[in-house]
Amino acid sequence: MSASQLVDPISSLLPPELITKIFQLCIPQLAQIPLADVLSTPISIDLCRRRHNITAEGPVLLCRVSRTWKDFVYDCPMLWTNICAHASSALRNPNAFSSWLARSGNLPLAVCISLDLLHHIDVFTIIFNCSARIRFLKFLNITGEDMTWDLTSSLFTQLDTFAVESLYVDEDPLPNLLDMISAIITTAPHLRSIRWNLDDAPTPLVTIGSQLKELDFSTDVPDERMYNVLRACPNVVKLIVKYYSDMEPTGGGDVLLADLQILYSYSFAMRGVVAPKLRRFAFSGHSDLTPNLLPFIQHSPQLDDLDLNLTYADHDLIQMMHHLSPIARLKIIVRTLDPIFLTNEMFKTLTFHREGGAGGCLLPNLRHLDLRIEFFDSRPFDINGILLVNMLESRCHCPDAPIAPDGVVLSHLESFTFLGAGIITHEARQHLQSLQLQAPGLSLHINAPV
Repeated sequence: MSASQLVDPISSLLPPELITKIFQLCIPQLAQIPLADVLSTPISIDLCRRRHNITAEGPVLLCRVSRTWKDFVYDCPMLWTNICAHASSALRNPNAFSSWLARSGNLPLAVCISLDLLHHIDVFTIIFNCSARIRFLKFLNITGEDMTWDLTSSLFTQLDTFAVESLYVDEDPLPNLLDMISAIITTAPHLRSIRWNLDDAPTPLVTIGSQLKELDFSTDVPDERMYNVLRACPNVVKLIVKYYSDMEPTGGGDVLLADLQILYSYSFAMRGVVAPKLRRFAFSGHSDLTPNLLPFIQHSPQLDDLDLNLTYADHDLIQMMHHLSPIARLKIIVRTLDPIFLTNEMFKTLTFHREGGAGGCLLPNLRHLDLRIEFFDSRPFDINGILLVNMLESRCHCPDAPIAPDGVVLSHLESFTFLGAGIITHEARQHLQSLQLQAPGLSLHINAPV
């Protein structure tokens, strides 16, 4: 075999199916590109465009390698099923758009179309004529420009996921855009997932909400409308809520989400919501909302994975620890003005007491603990190494899983992460190294300097 064959998957006689898989890995799938990082800063406009550019240009770039590659890619419909059209792409040209669609054969499509193509009406007409093949549809760059189409003949019978993302937050969409979106939703009998990043909630959500299994809802609408959306989607399994408002949610009455298992919430405390099957919950927001989270958590007996990202957290966070018995994986990111108090109190609270004591079996199921303390002042602070070592020893160096005074079996801690600006003494560091030798099943990641 020649050197060129070793680097060329086509000439190396690999099966066509394997070559197709390799080439697919070079092209990001539109349906897997998130609207934004759930609990962090939303992706920038430039980053979003760059991701979609890679998706749109992927097959074309592969064609430029060699004539052999070009022939293979042109004859492989699977590589042309991701379509991303925006003002700076070749697909703003109707002829290029039609050619791309033709190469995809009759396969289901994933389509992202930017509304900065409003003046290229032919592009929209072509894509809507293929509506029955679209499985994933995303509208990007919502603007306030006028747009009208007759969608009476467009049936989105395969549509599974529909996403609407506005990167230009100062623009208000016109009513006819919402009418068009409503027309799409109401002709999609198999729609299971909606990602919505507009202030106006889609009206048809009330009628088709019961069929949704995933909902990503980002808005600053009044919280009463937020609760109405949740009531309209009682069967969701995965829910993402981002609530951008200066008003604290007041609650909208009881909402039962009987099948909800995964929840990401940004500044929305789920007040009045009950999710009995919830397994994973990630919350990001101000610590003032922490007390409102407790009733929700207490009505989720199967919750075992909790991720809290809080600003100005203090005493309320410590008190919450007493209500998290089922938790097996706990991650806490805190920005605070008093890191010394919070860190040391957390170590005290999480220490297992073998001989009596009210806190003897606190968090008995905990196996993975991740603490990240961020100091607003960014100055280093002293960690009480004795408290840290005692906490870890109480949960790791416990042969035969000791039993708490009330009969609860304590789980062994399998991993512990502590990141922050804290300083730990050399003596405490030696104790930690000794502890790892005694508990080889424990994974430690502590970045505090000596």
